[in-house]
This record gives sequence, structure tokens and C-alpha cells, in this order.
Amino acid sequence: MTDLSCELKTLRLHMDARFNEQRANFETQLHTAVEKVNARMDAQTHLLIGMQVAIFLALVALIASALIMLATDV
Repeated sequence: MTDLSCELKTLRLHMDARFNEQRANFETQLHTAVEKVNARMDAQTHLLIGMQVAIFLALVALIASALIMLATDV
């Protein structure tokens, strides 16, 4: 092998190593970002469920008070 082909091979190995390092770094950052998004979505889901439960309980209380008022009027 000539010196030029050895240098090209070495350069190629360095480029491959750098690419793999950058890819691993990107995958780590992507995984972290996806976990943050999932955590926010879980929090929003819990908030929506809490609001639905609160609305349901308010409706039950409203119906109960209306039934009590009807029962006492009679």
C-alpha cells in the first residue's frame, strides 16, 4: 500500500469513528427529548382525567341538589 492509501484509510477510520460518536450523541439527545415529551403528555393526560372527574362530581352534586329540592317541594 502506498502512503496515500494508508492516509486515506486512516482518515476514513477517523471519519467513521467521529460519525458513530455523533450518532450516539444524537440518539442520546433524542431519547432524552422523547422522555420529556412523554412525561408532559402523561401530566396533561392526568390533568384532563382530573378535570373530567371534577366535572362529573359537579354534575352529580347538581343533580342531587335538584332532586333534594324537588323532594322537599312536594
